[in-house]
This record gives sequence, structure tokens and C-alpha cells, in this order.
Amino acid sequence: MCVSNPVIEVTVVGDDERLDTLPTYFGDRFLEAENAIFVYMRHLCENYSGGYWTFYETTNGAFFMAPDIEGTVRVSNPGNGAEAEVSWQAAGLIACVFAVNHCVWTYRTDQFGEQYDRLMAYVYDHPESWDILLLID
Repeated sequence: MCVSNPVIEVTVVGDDERLDTLPTYFGDRFLEAENAIFVYMRHLCENYSGGYWTFYETTNGAFFMAPDIEGTVRVSNPGNGAEAEVSWQAAGLIACVFAVNHCVWTYRTDQFGEQYDRLMAYVYDHPESWDILLLID
């Protein structure tokens, strides 16, 4: 018997829900998590210079955010030498994976651990999963 996993879908968080989103997913450490995301984005994307970020939720309970910029960006991971041209949404997802992983080890809470597992499940469903996995390895 073959069991199939449902495709994980993503939706944009509405403007009226943004203020509650980070505390919902990251609890009392939401400012630390948000800051870590920005730090990783600057570290991974030399072309990143700030701006408005779109918030995303997935049907498996994950959250990620990405710069609201059209086009693609070069992402480099100095830790493994990988480089790829990806959408800004994928770049934000990559930064979020790194930041949440950092928070898992720094704060050691179930909330961050569960968020990391959900994010990784979504990574495999993302259209740019090959490049994302290469960059986060």
C-alpha cells in the first residue's frame, strides 16, 4: 500500500494579522527569531539591503517570511560553498531555516523544534527545493 503525503500549501498572512504572527510561531522569543532571520539574510545574500517582508503560513503549521522583491537573488552559503540563483521567497525561506535552527540550539524549546520540522517538511514541497536543500546542507 502506498501512502501519499498531501501537498503543503502556502498562503500570505494578511496585513491585519501580521502583529500576532511572530509571537504565535516563536512565542516570547519572537524578536530574537526575527532578528536572526534578518542576520542570516544579510549573511547569505550580499545583494540584500532591507525592505518590506511578506509573511507566509503553510498548511502544515510552518511560518516563514521573505523580502517582498520580484526576481531572483544569488544566495551563497560559506559554510558549505554552495551557491544558487533563487527567488527572493526561497532566499527568505533559507534564511528562516537557518535562523530557526539557530534558535533551536540557542533556546532549546519545543516550539522552535516543531517549527523547524514543519519548515523542513515544506522545503521538500517548495518548487525550488533542490537549490534550497543544496544551500542549507
